[in-house]
Amino acid sequence: MPSQNDTSGTLRRTVLKIGSGAVFGTAIGGGTILYASQPAAAATQVDTAATVELDSNQQDVTAVTIAPDIGFEWSDFSNGVSDFQLDVDVTTQAGLDEQAMNDLLPDGQSIDAGTIVTSWNNQSSKTSAVDVVSSSEFGTDGSGNSDVDDVTAGSDSSFTDASGTGTVNLAEQSIASSSFSPGLYPQGIGDDEAAGTRVTINITLDVRDGSSGGSEATITYDTIEYGVIVDNPSSGGTEGETTLNSDASGE
Repeated sequence: MPSQNDTSGTLRRTVLKIGSGAVFGTAIGGGTILYASQPAAAATQVDTAATVELDSNQQDVTAVTIAPDIGFEWSDFSNGVSDFQLDVDVTTQAGLDEQAMNDLLPDGQSIDAGTIVTSWNNQSSKTSAVDVVSSSEFGTDGSGNSDVDDVTAGSDSSFTDASGTGTVNLAEQSIASSSFSPGLYPQGIGDDEAAGTRVTINITLDVRDGSSGGSEATITYDTIEYGVIVDNPSSGGTEGETTLNSDASGE
């Protein structure tokens, strides 16, 4: 991010720091695969992409979007995979203290500013989960749900196979508009101030067998957490990245 001049002509340098915790998934039922005689599904990988935008004075967070790629595997689907259903629930916690922000930052990073701001104008938190994705079913080509960009099978897989791997590519979803107000994220963060918000995402994916019985297997992914943190030291520091990309394998 380039440095910007504020209205007083004082050079402002803002560091936008985005951190994430561990991201991985477990199969439903205490992390164990279901019986071999039943359709089963498990997480493989979640690639969480979050993009954050600041205003021209680099004091306010103006936009936050997510677009995760959700990996999965299936087995013992007698007629292959026919369709899916996806839930992506988001909550936020605004006004984090310094320790909470540091805990969300990547290893080796910490807050540089001397003053921690835990409240700002029109601050709010979204403590009740909001499903940011339409709950409508969608096919193996992503059709039927406008919130899904695409569904792809692994390089050695086909959705007509009894087992394989795949990825649901979620379309970019805003979490700073509609059900989410700008006040959820740091606003008006001045020189030598830092503020942050925790974003929590829970993902559930139903993978359905195309057999006449209509069997399905459900994957409940581990909770994903990351911080949207504006760290505005009065001088010095290094510019931060505005995009989070964090992946880890599931079990």
